[in-house]
Amino acid sequence: MGDLVKAEAVLRAGIQQAPGDTDLVNSLALVRRQYAGKLIEEKRYDEAIGFYTELAKGSPGDADLHVGLGDAYFKRAVAREGDARKADYRSAADEYARAAEIKQGEADLLFNSALAYTNAGELGQAVERWRALLQLKPDDTDAMSALGSTLAEMKKYDEAAAILHKAVNLKPREKNLHRQLGGVYARADNQPKSYEEMVVYISMERGVAAENAADAAKKAPAGSEAAKTLASLGPPEELRFWEAEGQKYETWFYWGKSQALTFRGGASVAKSEWGSPPPRLEKPAPAAPAKSAGKKR
Repeated sequence: MGDLVKAEAVLRAGIQQAPGDTDLVNSLALVRRQYAGKLIEEKRYDEAIGFYTELAKGSPGDADLHVGLGDAYFKRAVAREGDARKADYRSAADEYARAAEIKQGEADLLFNSALAYTNAGELGQAVERWRALLQLKPDDTDAMSALGSTLAEMKKYDEAAAILHKAVNLKPREKNLHRQLGGVYARADNQPKSYEEMVVYISMERGVAAENAADAAKKAPAGSEAAKTLASLGPPEELRFWEAEGQKYETWFYWGKSQALTFRGGASVAKSEWGSPPPRLEKPAPAAPAKSAGKKR
């Protein structure tokens, strides 16, 4: 009937009469969990946190209780502002992390923990969880995207570019991965590489795909760089028309070759390649100036 409070009272009365009845004990535990979950649904987060904390003290090895407590902290964090929000995100992350330690191999728990640590500003802890998740799911491009973003926030641009470059090669048709990689290049002051990736993103975001890429490519002006590309590389697998600042462009995608070429009126504008490893981005620290020998006194 959904009356969890009354159900708990009845079960407690039963346990008083038959304290060794494991069915009653297990039923009481189930009802209390359900009640704690209901408190979250009703947005009574303070009560839910107190309830789950009490339950977890009695069963510290129960991963589901730590998950419930993590959910309560996370949702309360969403409803808060400022430092209180960060503190709740940190508590949520810790609880998800405990659950992940208990339930080894649960990628979702690592994801929740990493996300909560990110929201709390605990970027080092977040990176640790994203990497642990990728050990379980090496081709998870969502986790790669999140890890790349976190590393970029930490100004670890080489590491960020490396993981995002891998994600782009796993899913080259995912435009946001190109945008994100371009953003890392921009933050590292490598504008040429940033431009390469952003052109790909813009062409996929704004562009209209030609119905027949091969036929569209054949319309390139004779003797133009586009026509020469068609002769050397063959027809593109996909061709997109798009505009920017009143200019008309077309981007030819050679997905199998991990590259895209952009033309304006047949003239080359950009050549984007994501097959080769990214260039080094982090500049070495400048050498300390040599000290003057001076004179003895």
